[in-house]
Amino acid sequence: MIAYGGRLALAGELSAGVLVVFLLYLSKLYKPIRDLSKMTDTIAKASVAYERIQEILDVESRVRDLPNAREAPAFRGGIEFDHVSFGYTGQAPVLTDVSFRIEPGQIAAIVGPSGTGKSTSPA
Repeated sequence: MIAYGGRLALAGELSAGVLVVFLLYLSKLYKPIRDLSKMTDTIAKASVAYERIQEILDVESRVRDLPNAREAPAFRGGIEFDHVSFGYTGQAPVLTDVSFRIEPGQIAAIVGPSGTGKSTSPA
């Protein structure tokens, strides 16, 4: 196309300015078309991901109450740690003199940086 436009400009049928403006418009049109083609790829990937998520959400739980099962009674009592200490054999203690009580219905969380013993359980 450029060669054809160049011939027209050399033959005097098309001014050099018109050819330059045409080529600039063409280059400005290229980026939005390229961006649009990338969007179709993004939309396709998102659509596949959505379908996978829907498959997971549509799976029924395998845990079910038996027919005519009785309701479990409300839990009573709390959880209490009273001066609890823990450490791995031959290493410094991970927990030292930890005490707390969680009352029924209370929401509690144990938080802290990685490696500080939050999920420690004696094996």
